[in-house]
Amino acid sequence: MNWSKSYVYAGSRLLSTITKSGSSELTEYHHPDRLGTKLVTDSTANTAKSQSTLPFGALISAETQATTNQKFTLYDRSGVTGLDYAVNRTYNSGQSRFTQVDPIGIGASSIGDPQSLNMFAYTQNDPVDFVDPTGENLQGPYDPFGIAYYVDGILTTANHAWGILNSGSGFINFHNVAGLEVVESVVHYENVRVVFNQSFHYQGRGDDLDKIYGTPACDVSSYDELNKNQKSLIGSNAFSNLSQLQKAVFVNITGALLKAGASFLGLGLSSVESDRILFKAGTTGNFQKSIRAGTKSKPKRFNKTSLLERIFNRGHKGMRKFVTRQNVAANSLQVGFGKKGAFADIDLWNPQKEFGKHQKEVRYNRRNKAKTPHFYLAKKLGNCK
Repeated sequence: MNWSKSYVYAGSRLLSTITKSGSSELTEYHHPDRLGTKLVTDSTANTAKSQSTLPFGALISAETQATTNQKFTLYDRSGVTGLDYAVNRTYNSGQSRFTQVDPIGIGASSIGDPQSLNMFAYTQNDPVDFVDPTGENLQGPYDPFGIAYYVDGILTTANHAWGILNSGSGFINFHNVAGLEVVESVVHYENVRVVFNQSFHYQGRGDDLDKIYGTPACDVSSYDELNKNQKSLIGSNAFSNLSQLQKAVFVNITGALLKAGASFLGLGLSSVESDRILFKAGTTGNFQKSIRAGTKSKPKRFNKTSLLERIFNRGHKGMRKFVTRQNVAANSLQVGFGKKGAFADIDLWNPQKEFGKHQKEVRYNRRNKAKTPHFYLAKKLGNCK
């Protein structure tokens, strides 16, 4: 089988190309910044060729000597059409936009984030800080190794993330530059272990983390340590059958509800999920009265949500007739009622007070199929042993 050129990758990054030239081979090494290849070197001839683009990827011919197809981020550019292959659609660098709408559709947009409403836009018109490696997955900003950093679910810079990581005071997530996989992480207040593609390991402060890898980030209360109101919702056997994550969710949410003045009298528990609690229809009368009373108390414990917020809240079907949020900026309860019962969950950021941070949290969770980090919340709320 004859071949003319082969490509060597490290993850999603193009490292080098090997081109057949007669009986010999020419190896060229690609040196990228976070937006793509900027320099191509040849160790045999000791030459270097540059490649320059405008922020949206249009090639600057006068400053470009390299002939690689990968001109902008991870996209391969067609020599025939001039379009970039973005996996799920194509990108036109001359027009600074995709040629098709976002394949995720309306799920990629938010009424509170106007830039996201343009289904053709590239990285919400911010190509310097973000990339979109698959045509549907806004990611960034990246460090020189192609890693994006999230602190408490919010996209941030590498310097800020490592500062938080080294101090052991935040919940860190790492993404590779392709944006296709969440790198595994276990984060404690004083222990961090991150695995990059199952090969590169970073271990932060703390003990031998191999012993705790894959286990919950903290131990939550035992059943005997629950108060009588929490025990009224769940029996000992049912509580012991919950996963450690479900136990954290139950303790975090019920504890926050009680502190906010909620009544559990007659309330029936339906289920404990990975990020919320559901309550049985027909049992929520006293619970709803206590929450509604919180919207009229001085100071207010809860604020009603707007009709627009309820319309664009796609979850919690059948439980959105009356929805309210706790009157705090961070780690805020959301409670809703309807014909199917009631729900309660906690958001890291309250959109009524920290709208921008909440939208980043929502986008992160939606695109990466993530949930509110309840082990992290258990630490913040004092529910970890």
